[in-house]
Amino acid sequence: MLLLLSALAATGLAAPDQGPVDPDPIVCKRDKSSEVGTHLRPKKVCLKRSEWDLIAKNTQNELQHLSDRAAFNPGTQPSGPKPH
Repeated sequence: MLLLLSALAATGLAAPDQGPVDPDPIVCKRDKSSEVGTHLRPKKVCLKRSEWDLIAKNTQNELQHLSDRAAFNPGTQPSGPKPH
């Protein structure tokens, strides 16, 4: 059996050529937030891998910024709507 597999691999019959590999493929994820009118069903979001990486990097940078700001000003509240 092993001899047969190695012979097929040598002749190129083991796996068809998939063509060029996309260096930045589209990746789909389910968004935990939902759209209005979808009965709280997660929304599918498809972006290129580089776009997901950029979102993750920006999110991490923003969290770090907020953490640094809170550590530098320990008595302050985050800015936002003020209660009436």
